[in-house]
Amino acid sequence: MHSNVKNDEFQVQVVGRFHRALDEVAFIVVYKSDAAQAINASATLQDNGNFVLRETYPDGSTKRVLWKSFDYPNNILLPGMRLGINWGTGHKWSLTSWVGLNTPAQGSFTLRMDPDDKNQLVIWWCGIVYWTSGPPKNGTLTI
Repeated sequence: MHSNVKNDEFQVQVVGRFHRALDEVAFIVVYKSDAAQAINASATLQDNGNFVLRETYPDGSTKRVLWKSFDYPNNILLPGMRLGINWGTGHKWSLTSWVGLNTPAQGSFTLRMDPDDKNQLVIWWCGIVYWTSGPPKNGTLTI
């Protein structure tokens, strides 16, 4: 299966189970479906910077959220993003440095919640504890 949907800003191309957003420069794989059938989907860049991909019903209403960029922070923490661990699912929200200003490869530093202590942030350098926030004071972590 190969189909295209185009508007003035970018083009969404479906090739088999891969959905790609294309512009004049490059493309990004935005969703890989496990199902063999096509789905209705919409992508929205919200005012807060969160890019959300949703499966939609034919009338355009949301069926389910497939992916949110705020669930996968990289090297920047925006208002509304989380740092921490979902203890129910094990999902971790953390920040990882870049190698350099112009090299977006994963760097040596990671900021995340301490998996052994739910109440402190830790900066890891190459897997070694580099810094800890210590426990919260009056219910607030101070960095």
